Amino acid sequence: MGNRMNQSAVISDPVLKMFDADVSQVLGDISAWLGLDGISMQMQPNLVRHKVTVACEHSFTNEFYNTLHQGKAEFHGAPALKQGYVADHVKSEADKRFKALVSVDNMRREVLDGKLWEPSRVVCDEILATSYEDCTSCHNGSVTCGGCSGDGTQICNNCRFTSHPAGYVTCWGCHGTGGGRDAGTQAWYNCSVCNGWKRKRCGTCNGSTKVRCGGCGGNGTVHCGSCGGHAYFTRAHGFRVSLELKAHCQSDTMPEMDAKYFAVWLKEGLPNRASHEAGTIMPYAEIDKPSSRYEGWKDGVYTALLGFNCNVTTGIVKATYAGEQTEFLYGRFGTPAFGFPNFLDHVVDDVLKVVVEKEDMPPSEYLATFSRIPGLAAGMRVSGSSKDGKSKFMDEALGVLRGSVHSELIDIAVDGYLASVGVMERDVSGRVGRDVSLAVAAAWIASWFGGLFEYIHGLNGDYRLLATVGLALGVAGLSARLVRFMTRRRISAETGASAKYGLRGRGKILCFLGGVAFAFAGMLSVTYGG
Repeated sequence: MGNRMNQSAVISDPVLKMFDADVSQVLGDISAWLGLDGISMQMQPNLVRHKVTVACEHSFTNEFYNTLHQGKAEFHGAPALKQGYVADHVKSEADKRFKALVSVDNMRREVLDGKLWEPSRVVCDEILATSYEDCTSCHNGSVTCGGCSGDGTQICNNCRFTSHPAGYVTCWGCHGTGGGRDAGTQAWYNCSVCNGWKRKRCGTCNGSTKVRCGGCGGNGTVHCGSCGGHAYFTRAHGFRVSLELKAHCQSDTMPEMDAKYFAVWLKEGLPNRASHEAGTIMPYAEIDKPSSRYEGWKDGVYTALLGFNCNVTTGIVKATYAGEQTEFLYGRFGTPAFGFPNFLDHVVDDVLKVVVEKEDMPPSEYLATFSRIPGLAAGMRVSGSSKDGKSKFMDEALGVLRGSVHSELIDIAVDGYLASVGVMERDVSGRVGRDVSLAVAAAWIASWFGGLFEYIHGLNGDYRLLATVGLALGVAGLSARLVRFMTRRRISAETGASAKYGLRGRGKILCFLGGVAFAFAGMLSVTYGG
């Protein structure tokens, strides 16, 4: 590659050497992707060093909160204090943590970690102290039992709703008749259990009409539900801070497109920045010595500012390629950024013309035609027949070509290949489907002679139906898998890459109908042929 460059008054020779290395690298990648021996280009770069002022706005939202816990609760590093000392301690500890968050070192770290323009997130959430409070709903952890109102007993339900005096139940010996008559003499005799009284003392309460309360076990009290029986609470006093980080960039000379690249570099955390301001083409940031402002503690929302300057190099490069004048954009951020015109469209367009002249080209011939463009041929092969594969390849291709070839040409080439693969898939799957149908027919004959259908026919009731349906679904599923496997195998042999063919609606229906025909034809042959 031949380069001829005009040096700007503010750009030194080492800068031009680095620019030349960046251009050589990207043109080398493009050349290899397109299958070119090289790209000879004469260039006259007009590189400009832009100063960008960055103001990072750290919006902190702080809040105090407390949570109540039954009994004793401990939190690492949080002391247990009397209630009168809690407020001052929490305020003091929160102030320490907030000062650390708004420190220059922390705010600089947030920027370098690539946290700019992210949604608001919690950066501090800590329990700073605990205190104890007595439960006002109970006495020593116990409350009066609601089931017995503290009496410890309840009315006996076994004898409660009888017509007998309190504490008695109907005699179980005579069922309340008091006795009976002799079958022979008709003489009356009293019940031997109740002696004719028709009732007996209640065995549950022993006639007292009271039983032990089931809720409290007779104690008259139960554990307090509020404090869990502990008689006190632990109140945890916490402090939480959320951060939202934004940045405002200002430059009097940087073009709008370069400003977008700069914002991306800033969001990534200023990678590959230079350690010195002068003598380099690399971007420089004064992030190690920023200016900041902190005006003291404030409740609610507080904004801390972190300001620093950056220097980045961009430029418009006039170039001559194949005798024609053109120009492209260049910018040096974390990585080199280029914006080429479509000066290499003819490389892809020449091959597309050959493809257009030949209709119904099979995939292998299509790939062979594009073999002179290695990157495109490889991408077609990998994308297969998948739209997702195409989308991924297009992103990678455009990242390499950087505008030197119009994206529409790449899209047309890949769509043509996918269409070619699609035609072959339909043709191959149709022929494979016929082969599988013959195999299923042979399997049907073997099953008939082997007695499979006769065996199923001999099953009883629901088992026969289940076996028939299972056989139909099994044959359908196996047929679909065979068609898919054999089609993929032939497509892979044609293209030299793994195929992603899958049965579509019509194919699935035909396989299902084939399975149904297999099973029910077999059953009908046994029913009417036997």
